[in-house]
Amino acid sequence: MKLPHRLLAVIALALLPISALQIFNALQREKQQTEQTYAETQRLLQLIEDEQRGTVSGIQRILATLRQTPEVAQDGAGTCQSLMDRLRAEYPPYLDIYVTDRRGTVTCASDRKALGVDVSFRAHVRTALAGGDFFIGNHIVTRTTGRHALPFSLPYRSFDTGEVSGAVIALLDTAWLESYLAGKPLPPSAVLTVADREGTVIARVPHRQEAIGSKLPAGFLDLLDRGDAGVERVRGSDGLVRLVAFSPVGNRLEGLFMSVGIDEEAALGDIRRGRDGALALLAVIAACTAAAILWIGRWYIEDPAALLAGAADRWRSGDLTARAAVPATAVEFAELAEDFNAMADSLDARGRELRASEGQHRAVFETAVDAMVVIDEQGTIHGSNPAAARIFGYSGAEMLGRNVAMLMAGEDHAGHDGYLGNYLRTGVRRIIGIGREVEGRRSDGSLFPLELSIAEWRGLDGGRYFTGIMRNISARRAAEREVEEERSRLRRVIENAPFPAIVHADTGEVLHVSRAWLDITGYTREDLATIGAWAERAYGEARSTTMADIDRLYALDRPVDEGEYVIRTAEGNKRIWAFRSAPVGGDSSGRRLVVSMAVDITERRDSEERLKLLMREVDHRAKNALMVVQSIVQLSRSEDPVRFTEAVEGRIQAMSRAHSLLAAARWSGADLRHLLMEELAAYGGGDRLVLEGPPVSIRPEATQAVSLALHELTTNAVKYGALSDGEGRVRVSWALPEPEEILCIRWEEVGGPAIDGVPAHEGFGSVLLRQVVESQLGGILEMDWPAEGLSCRICLPGDTWQAVGVSEIAQPAGVPVATGPATHAGRRVLVVEDEALTAMAIQLLLEDAGYAVLGPVGRVEDALDLLRSGPPDAAVLDVNLFGATVDPVAATLEGMGVPFLFCTGYHNGGTAGERHPRAPVLGKPVNANNLLAAVGSLISGEARAGPAGG
Repeated sequence: MKLPHRLLAVIALALLPISALQIFNALQREKQQTEQTYAETQRLLQLIEDEQRGTVSGIQRILATLRQTPEVAQDGAGTCQSLMDRLRAEYPPYLDIYVTDRRGTVTCASDRKALGVDVSFRAHVRTALAGGDFFIGNHIVTRTTGRHALPFSLPYRSFDTGEVSGAVIALLDTAWLESYLAGKPLPPSAVLTVADREGTVIARVPHRQEAIGSKLPAGFLDLLDRGDAGVERVRGSDGLVRLVAFSPVGNRLEGLFMSVGIDEEAALGDIRRGRDGALALLAVIAACTAAAILWIGRWYIEDPAALLAGAADRWRSGDLTARAAVPATAVEFAELAEDFNAMADSLDARGRELRASEGQHRAVFETAVDAMVVIDEQGTIHGSNPAAARIFGYSGAEMLGRNVAMLMAGEDHAGHDGYLGNYLRTGVRRIIGIGREVEGRRSDGSLFPLELSIAEWRGLDGGRYFTGIMRNISARRAAEREVEEERSRLRRVIENAPFPAIVHADTGEVLHVSRAWLDITGYTREDLATIGAWAERAYGEARSTTMADIDRLYALDRPVDEGEYVIRTAEGNKRIWAFRSAPVGGDSSGRRLVVSMAVDITERRDSEERLKLLMREVDHRAKNALMVVQSIVQLSRSEDPVRFTEAVEGRIQAMSRAHSLLAAARWSGADLRHLLMEELAAYGGGDRLVLEGPPVSIRPEATQAVSLALHELTTNAVKYGALSDGEGRVRVSWALPEPEEILCIRWEEVGGPAIDGVPAHEGFGSVLLRQVVESQLGGILEMDWPAEGLSCRICLPGDTWQAVGVSEIAQPAGVPVATGPATHAGRRVLVVEDEALTAMAIQLLLEDAGYAVLGPVGRVEDALDLLRSGPPDAAVLDVNLFGATVDPVAATLEGMGVPFLFCTGYHNGGTAGERHPRAPVLGKPVNANNLLAAVGSLISGEARAGPAGG
């Protein structure tokens, strides 16, 4: 083996690991780029899918809300259409709402042209009428408008029976959906597709009209029913291979298929071309290396020997001018020819250096990516490289000999020769050696930005020449415009945000502030030039601590909830803001940016404090009421248990009536006339009662005590006085004094049994009356005992009553006394009560009266189970059952024609009383005789009373 061949083998072994590593790196970069493209495509799809889930959830909430409205659920076509007409103005034009009956016919709609249309054949309508849950239907073309739409459906049920009564339908205009998706920042080569569960295209970005309503290409149909989302290479109908991130029908949006495809060539073309170029370069290097080794072997070994032999032949022939051009590295051969070729070698070496330098510069000139043009002192073009031809559109021959101004535009075109002449005269440089941006002109007249730099040199003829190096910066300018547009969009987003938001840099500068931030705080934009200025104004003495928290934000790599801070507005008011911040990258100057958003929770915190205060007040009043009841039980005296029960029950009911009046008046006070009517009517006062006096309100703090005092007077009148027989009457009168003076109430009884002077024994009622009036209220009690009846004068101090905001009310007709229930032995009465002791008391009371009690039960489901066994004769219902309303039970009883009453602590029965106005309402605590009388009245009127309205 010759020496050159051995050298070639050694170099090949040395280059083999490097070549393998280069190939591995190229393939690895391609793999990483592919994985990054996959991940970016999936992330983009997930972002778009999350937004669409929000849209679908919003439509679901709209349908769920509509089906709960009485206009829809109670089959009122007229009222339902009125509702739709109102909603038409509120809902966006791309969303239509329809309501069908159980046959699938449109009964009301936001688009009146759809009324009466049979849509029962639609899959989404059939699903809803079958009782299905929220359903996303397939692509349809509406019959009324001819528009492409995506339907959503939800059944609605009857309030009475719970059966499906029809469907609530929403139609989303797919043209709007497509325009909305077109606004998303998709890559230039991306294709976004949305299809239904059958593979029909609903929306496509970029838009292709023929695609809407057509089936997905075969490659995409294979992805439709995949188990999970993923990314695959798919060849589309246009022949292009795309990297497609897809979400199948059964994935996150049930019923919808979504995909984002990115052109594989656009995503991976550059990296693959780079790989191929690197491999090609490696092959060229290997080939050049082999050629160099073979050439070196020949040059240093074979050729020197041949040259020496040739020179010797020529010397032998007498040619003394011969030279042996042996390289100096060929030591053995060079020593033989050193003396002879010393001068020739020196001259030859200089020639080679000159040629090598010229070749190097020529290679740079010809292969540079920037345009290079050589001109003389007059601006005439002497040469140009291929890049200049590509950039300006002229061939080298077309530019040769012409003035370089042909490549310029605007003032640069007109003033170039002047610039050059001024430099030649003065030596003052404006461009040469400095560089600047100018505007270039192509052969077709189009203009583009250039970055120009000029080098000066002298030719062999001694003349001045200039080389202009020009770089097309159109792409950079476009990128700069895009960056500026992004900044402008960020500024608009922040400034128009409906909540406080601010973007600030780690240098302390505030870049953008939302109008909401300025409006709430009252500061101007100039006040908040820096984040330090904001901290100084908003946090005052806590500025340093807050600034330390803010400085930590710039090191974030993810969003963070900062918590709640108390800020100070420009007017000096304090607000509570909850902050959340997130990094948004850096700007062109390298500053780190953070966006901070805030929610003003001041009102929420105030509401929470008011709620806590209200809960403490409710707790206080409840304990006071329980204490009063306990005192009544402990202080009431009677040897007869029945009379003891009546006394305690009467006083507790007096307290209950007082509380009911206060609740009805929102605890602003109780009307004195109403107090009297309520108390006397409970004992059968009626037309035997005369009340005379202007409107006066007893303050909330005194209402309970005054109610007890009136109760004791009324009880005495019923037992011993004017109301103990059928002839007596009671007259109560008062006059309105000046504010904060004493209010005197006069109680006079006439026509009752004659009184034989002052009673010899003062009972507990009289003691309680005096204790309440004189000790608790600080008033005066005067009692006279003439023969015709008791005369009592109660004087109340000014802090127990008020005359402001009280209106005159009409005196009601008499209420009959509950003298005892009618006899209905064996009749069945359903008792629905969730309070165990109350339920036991009602059951015992009814069973003692001869009724058969069903229950008692404390939950709606248990009551409905009892009713399935057959209707009772009457029912006693509590309104609230463990947080649930008794309405389903009341509705079922109405359907059976069974009379019922409400026994509840809610004033007038609350919402149940409003829904069932024909049902009697007994307020808790209820008088036993009144309850028995009310149940007896229900059963007595059974034959003529139909189902109660409600």
